Amino acid sequence: MVKKFIGLFLLLTMIALVPACSDRQDFEGKLGKIVAPYEFNQLRWEYDSLSREAANSLTGVYKDETDSAKVVQYLAGVRKSADLQPMLAAVRNGDRPGDAGILNSELTALKNNSGSEVGPVEAILSKQIREVLNKQGIVNPFINGLKVGFPPVTMRIEDPIHLLVISQRNKIGTVKQVILRSDLSIEDMDSIESQVDALGYSSLVVELGGTAVTYPAFVSNRGDVRYTIEAAAEEWTHQYLAFKPLGFLYALNLLNIRHDADIPAMNETVAGMVSREIGAMVYKEYYQQAEDMATARRPSRPAPGAFSFNAEMRQIRLQVDSLLAAGNVDDAEAFMKEKRQFLATQNYYLRKINQAYFSFYGNYVTAPGSITPVGNEFDKLREQSGSLAEFLNKAASLTDHKQLEDLIK
Repeated sequence: MVKKFIGLFLLLTMIALVPACSDRQDFEGKLGKIVAPYEFNQLRWEYDSLSREAANSLTGVYKDETDSAKVVQYLAGVRKSADLQPMLAAVRNGDRPGDAGILNSELTALKNNSGSEVGPVEAILSKQIREVLNKQGIVNPFINGLKVGFPPVTMRIEDPIHLLVISQRNKIGTVKQVILRSDLSIEDMDSIESQVDALGYSSLVVELGGTAVTYPAFVSNRGDVRYTIEAAAEEWTHQYLAFKPLGFLYALNLLNIRHDADIPAMNETVAGMVSREIGAMVYKEYYQQAEDMATARRPSRPAPGAFSFNAEMRQIRLQVDSLLAAGNVDDAEAFMKEKRQFLATQNYYLRKINQAYFSFYGNYVTAPGSITPVGNEFDKLREQSGSLAEFLNKAASLTDHKQLEDLIK
C-alpha cells in the first residue's frame, strides 16, 4: 500500500513539472533564477537528517530518553540564544551599552549546548507524542485495529526555515510556494519579494513553524514547550492525512494538478484541531505541574472598546476582497499599506500586508484575516464525534466542502 502511494506521488510530481503553457514556463524560469541563491536544499537536508538519525541510534543517544526536563531546558536555551543575537548586534553597533565579548561567549556556549542536546529532545518529544496518539487510537491511516504506527513520529528541531508565498494580484489565491533557507536576512526577503512582484505578482516571505514536506518533519526551535509539541503533532497529522482523501487532494492542490480553494483550509483546520488536542494531552501528562493548564493558557478577553487585532484584520480582508472583486487592484494595495501603518500605531508591526499575506494565513481559520467558515463547521463535526480518532477518520475521508456541510446536518 505504501509503495503504491509513493509511486503515485512521484508520478504526480513528474506531471506537475510539465509546463502547461509558455507563459507558465517563462514565469517558472524567471522565478527559478530569483530563488536559486536562497532555495532550501531538501535532498541535502534529508541526507543529513537520516545520517544523524542512524548515527544517534548506533551510539545510543536515544536510549531510555524520558526526561521531560531536558526538553524544557533545551527550548529555554534556544530562546535565550535568539534573544541574545539582536542584543549583541545592538552592542556592537553602539546602540546600547554592554560587553560584546561576554555576550558573544555566552551565545557561543548556548549554541554549542543546543547542538549536542537536540537529539535526545527530539527523541523524547517523538516518544511522548507517539504514546498519546496510541492511547487515542490514532495509529495509522490504513487499517483500523492494526497496531503498526505509521508514519513514524519523528522530527528535526532547528532554526525556522522560510516560505516564499506567491499570489495573484487581482485576487487572493496562491500561485506557488517555495521553501527557502533559514538564514535569510530582512534584506534578502525584501530583495526576493521585489523581484517576484516585478513579474506581476504579490509575494511574501514568511517564517515557518514547521513543515511536513520533509521527513522527518521539520519543527522550529523558537517556541515554548507547548508550541513545539503542537507543531510536531500538526506536521505528523499532515503526514498521516497525505494517505487519506483530504490530504491527498491537498497534495494535488500544492502540485497545481487539481485546484479546490476549500481543500487547503479544510486540511489545515483538521491538522490544527488534532494537534491542539494531542498537544494538550502531551503537555498535561508530561509537562504540567501545579497550575491548571486550561486556566493558565486561556486568552484574556479584551476590555470593551479595546482594539482587537483579529477583528481589524478580518475587516481588512473583507474590504480587500471587495476592492479586488471590483477590479480596483491598486486601491486594494494602497489600502493594505495604509492599514499596515495604522496597525503599527496600535503596536502591531507587520512587515507587509498584501495578497500573498492573506493567501497564506487565510488557510488557517484561527489566524487573523481568515474568513472561511470551515472552522465552525469542523467544530460542529468534532462535537458530533465520540472521540478524536472518530473525528479524524470522518474528516480525513472528505473530498470537498459540500461533504462537510452534509456531514454536520
